[in-house]
Amino acid sequence: MNNLWYPKQSPIITLVGMSGGATGLGVASAGAADPPSQGADSGDGYGYSIDEGADDTESNAITSDSSTYHMSTWSFADSGSGSQGTLTDYDTGNITVDCGSQAGHWPFYLAVKVSSAPKGRVINQIEWNRGSIAIGSGKVYGSNWADIGASNFNDETNGKWSFIGDINMGGTNNGSTGNGNSNHGTYNEYVSRCLFNPNSYGYQWIMIKFTDSNGAGTYGPPVSDTGVKASFHMYGMRLNYFNVGGAVGSNKIFPSFRWYKYEVDPATHGHNPMTTQFYGKEDSFGDYSLIKDLGGSGNNCSDTGSWNYAEWTSNDLGSNKQIMNIFAYSNFGAGPTPRRGSRFSLMASTDGSNWTQMYTGHYDTGGSCGWRSFGGKRWWS
Repeated sequence: MNNLWYPKQSPIITLVGMSGGATGLGVASAGAADPPSQGADSGDGYGYSIDEGADDTESNAITSDSSTYHMSTWSFADSGSGSQGTLTDYDTGNITVDCGSQAGHWPFYLAVKVSSAPKGRVINQIEWNRGSIAIGSGKVYGSNWADIGASNFNDETNGKWSFIGDINMGGTNNGSTGNGNSNHGTYNEYVSRCLFNPNSYGYQWIMIKFTDSNGAGTYGPPVSDTGVKASFHMYGMRLNYFNVGGAVGSNKIFPSFRWYKYEVDPATHGHNPMTTQFYGKEDSFGDYSLIKDLGGSGNNCSDTGSWNYAEWTSNDLGSNKQIMNIFAYSNFGAGPTPRRGSRFSLMASTDGSNWTQMYTGHYDTGGSCGWRSFGGKRWWS
């Protein structure tokens, strides 16, 4: 079978996960399909709101090892990684993507089918078990076109996708030579999580375009750091939906607040993390707010931040902000062994006195310094 090539992008491979973790090759459907009916989403992905009939069942098992997905053909370029695992098998012990440290392989495209329903289903979180070097920032898109395949990954021109958020899968402080955080060789020990889709639109397909393996920006991970094309490898991932509280009808638009509060629980990896700053990101990482500055010497891995044992309340953001992801800068860079982590609750308020729980999570340094995502609700664990 011939590989399919398209301008300004890498070749694409289509995989269908099957029981036992096997994968099979496939190609895009022939011919052009008629566009789906227009839902509330004004973009080219034609998403539907929950009010219009999109499936909004809460679940962390929306994707599985039998899910259909498409990805760049070079997704497993490093043959030294052993057998390739099934990307959507969240519990696989095999590496599923590994760029082989080749700068020319970028960007990396990945799309997963999440529903066959005409009005799609709502997805708002990704969880990905990371390797010792993680993939970096990406842009998330949704589509209700039923014929998505290898020819539909050029998000700039093909007119079948709606942008629904920026994410970073833990690839911060990797450096140009691929030096980064370690999960000590165990696939399930460090998980990167991010939230997206603030309008809770339903789609049949979710696509992510990753541009780098870094993300060491000044205000949290940047939208992309295209100057760093170092190595990365990741294990299994899954796509989830949880109810964010909602503000309009039953569409659960991600709520906005003016103050945020961090309530820390006992340490889970020997010590609470050391932190200098917390930044909040809206759906676009270009929209960021300083949530809290704990002092220290900035983002330079000098071990001089504050141990966040106690709860804190954010700065007054001046107005309600739709903060979806919060990134904390861990200044503890003493190597992979003294890992630091703590469970926490994230609270939010419009008046600084009445508080709503946004989600609970796990702030985990992964064994070195850099930006770490709080990543969202973990109601299933």
